[in-house]
Amino acid sequence: ISDTTPIKQGRFTPGMHIPVRPYEEFTKNFPEYALLFAWNHAQEIFEKEVKFKYAKGKWISYVPNVDIIE
Repeated sequence: ISDTTPIKQGRFTPGMHIPVRPYEEFTKNFPEYALLFAWNHAQEIFEKEVKFKYAKGKWISYVPNVDIIE
């Protein structure tokens, strides 16, 4: 999990205890797919993540339905 909020970095998600990493780790080596947790901010995130798109990255969205966004 990647987050730009410094206070969340170095912590863990509730329940599954997945580490929250700094945003810079996401940008160092883009994954093929990224799960879009903040679906309510999708448009803002897509506009910001132009480099991820050009690196052929795809988003997995789950609201309102599961979908792959290229």
